[in-house]
Amino acid sequence: MLTVECREQQGICVLTFIGDLIFNQMDDAERVFMEKIGTGLKVIALECKRLNSLDSSGLGLFIKFAKEAGKANVRLVFLDITDHISALFDVSKLDTMFETMTGTEFSKLYPA
Repeated sequence: MLTVECREQQGICVLTFIGDLIFNQMDDAERVFMEKIGTGLKVIALECKRLNSLDSSGLGLFIKFAKEAGKANVRLVFLDITDHISALFDVSKLDTMFETMTGTEFSKLYPA
């Protein structure tokens, strides 16, 4: 099961993924992201520290998010990715496509 929580303030949205981003559980993540992308946000952060698992469909969804963010001129940042997700990004060469940082680094750039 995947839960998506959203925090938004001053042109910044943080989407927290909790659970598994896998083939049959992606609808909420995609719906929430697509709702937010067209609202004039400057930054969307995807917090991944509580994301338990990710399959190829989840990676495909992240690629779609990156493309949509680029079209909308929105900075997309992945926060607190786990070692498992980091390894998937490395193996699939997506580490060069995605901007990643820790929640602490993000908070320094975008204080609440």
